[in-house]
Amino acid sequence: EAALAVELTIALEAGLTAAIAYLNQGNIDAAASYAAALIGRYPAHPAVCQLSAQIALQRGEATLARRHIAQGLSLRPDHLPSLLIAGRAALADGAPAEALPPLLRACALSGNALEPSYLACVARLQSGAADAVAELGLLIQRAPGFAPAWIELAEAMRKGGELQAALAALDRALALDGNIARAHFQRGKVLHALGRKAEAAGAFASAV
Repeated sequence: EAALAVELTIALEAGLTAAIAYLNQGNIDAAASYAAALIGRYPAHPAVCQLSAQIALQRGEATLARRHIAQGLSLRPDHLPSLLIAGRAALADGAPAEALPPLLRACALSGNALEPSYLACVARLQSGAADAVAELGLLIQRAPGFAPAWIELAEAMRKGGELQAALAALDRALALDGNIARAHFQRGKVLHALGRKAEAAGAFASAV
């Protein structure tokens, strides 16, 4: 029995190592193949559940990712990376209200680190929470160099009809990182709404 346990441990570690290596190389299909074999053999191993969830999320399979990470969190409920995956998967699955509990727990465990705080703001915004924009503003005050927060603020401003404020927020985001396609696309939408159609076309082109 001891020899079998060692053999299983070696096989598990080898499978995880290979899947993570393929994932880091961007070979998502090969990573998924290894993960499928692992989840079939070790369905209750938290690292396998976490890896399977991460791969499913990157493949756009948010519902599957949520199932895997729920199993992983049942085994280690305060595992910070798993809580973040759970939040991201719920957001990707169109369930921001369900994203908020794991993200708030991640905030508590991490001392309100930037990533969980940002994702919690996104969940609040998508849920329509009354304090969402104010919370996002506080996050930007804390981390003014974090471009994704400016993009979220711009989208909230655009939806609220504050087009000039939205444009200013997007300009700030692009000044921080000019390669964010979403920021260029959102900027095109705002410029188009302002009637600046030639500039909007240029922004849309930059998003491609």
